[in-house]
Amino acid sequence: MKIKDILARKGGKVVTLTGDCNILEAAQEMVRHNIGAILVVDESNQPAGIFTERDFTRMVALEGCDSKNTPLAEAMTKELLIGLPEDDVEKALSLMTEKRFRHLPIMDGGKLVGIVSQGDIVKEHSKHHQFEAHYLRDYVTGKIS
Repeated sequence: MKIKDILARKGGKVVTLTGDCNILEAAQEMVRHNIGAILVVDESNQPAGIFTERDFTRMVALEGCDSKNTPLAEAMTKELLIGLPEDDVEKALSLMTEKRFRHLPIMDGGKLVGIVSQGDIVKEHSKHHQFEAHYLRDYVTGKIS
């Protein structure tokens, strides 16, 4: 299975903000869209970083930042790994697990086309395995040949 297969079902909508927005605005957008991460883009709409629920917790609870006066550019994770639509899902999940991040922006030809989370991948794996088990059960019991 490829990343593009997940994006085909999930869609390519990505919620983005610029680095001059504050972290409170980012948290409000995450709540509004029921997502765990906001992609931070530069003036060319290219990924500059990512801001996650974990980043918010770290900045506010541990470092005591003022959420209304701390720009995303100061709080975002800047070391961003990017995936491609043709990337293998298992490889992407392995990378996410190894590098300990949960959201992978997907670029195609220099354009942002989606974001895939570990949850998206696990959900698709589960659906695939349920279908496979159902098919094998029907095959073994003679319902299909």
